[in-house]
Amino acid sequence: MARTALHVALGFLLLAVGSWTNIRAQAPRGDSTFYIEGTVVDQSGNPIKHARLILGTYSYTRQGATFSNDEGKFIFDRLTEANYKLDVSAAGFANYQETIYLFSTSRNLRIVLAPASRPEQLPKTDNAVVSTTTLTIPPKAREEYEKGLLAEKKKQTKAAQKHFDTALHLYPHYAAAYAAKGFLLLDEQKTGEAESAFQKALEIDPSLPDAVLGIARIRNGESRFAEAEERLLKARSANAEAWQVDYELGRACAGLGKDTEAENYLRKATAAAPAYPPVYYLLAQVLLRLNRPLEAVPEMEAYLRLAPEGPTADKVRDLIRRIKESKAR
Repeated sequence: MARTALHVALGFLLLAVGSWTNIRAQAPRGDSTFYIEGTVVDQSGNPIKHARLILGTYSYTRQGATFSNDEGKFIFDRLTEANYKLDVSAAGFANYQETIYLFSTSRNLRIVLAPASRPEQLPKTDNAVVSTTTLTIPPKAREEYEKGLLAEKKKQTKAAQKHFDTALHLYPHYAAAYAAKGFLLLDEQKTGEAESAFQKALEIDPSLPDAVLGIARIRNGESRFAEAEERLLKARSANAEAWQVDYELGRACAGLGKDTEAENYLRKATAAAPAYPPVYYLLAQVLLRLNRPLEAVPEMEAYLRLAPEGPTADKVRDLIRRIKESKAR
């Protein structure tokens, strides 16, 4: 039985190895995909602009940081289901903290800040949270960037591109806008232009997680797995742990034949992004190569539940059938 199962598994791998590159096209930054948006106001309902918001989770230290715009609005997008911690601060107001349970749906918040007992300044800049460059972004450029994120979320690619370009016109050193533009270009399979956008982002902010992730995804797609792994490990050490990083590390390690490491990264990714089909697909491949076909079956079944009409769905169903038949003998 073991020999038969191994034969089946290896046969599947021969069919599936070429799909690692194809999965790249299915893996935009935010296919999780939820968001937290809202408005920061004072007790009279007046918007508070330039309030500083820091979002974190209980499993990862940091998810992102932003500032409210002139209308007090903010957004954190590309989020997975999780429990989040939100910290809000603004000059002249008491600090605000909230736990946000993000499951099955996005959230829209109205955050009311109370006056501080004594005037306080915003916390000093910490590069691990928000760069000095971010503090100098003109409000209009930030507003265009946020509009671009909303358009991207609604799959309005051309509108998103226009907003990001406008943000960059208003502020040519807007690293996050370059990275966001890079992902749009990557989704359109304009790899060269996407890489150029990511590189520009990294010239401005060498540790920007989205830009590092974008370059690593391109390197994985080019089968330059060692370079992708190196970049992603640096991002991880700089406190950029996220399920997308773990997924791309899984891809890189699988490409390098580091199957045990690949499994570890991919299991972290499935835990953080349980609704993302390619993670299960790749994890099943890794388990098959480790000669653990019976463990691969639940991962393949999870893939089929999420992507019943996926490009490899019929082959996956056939393999599950053959593995189960082999077990029954």
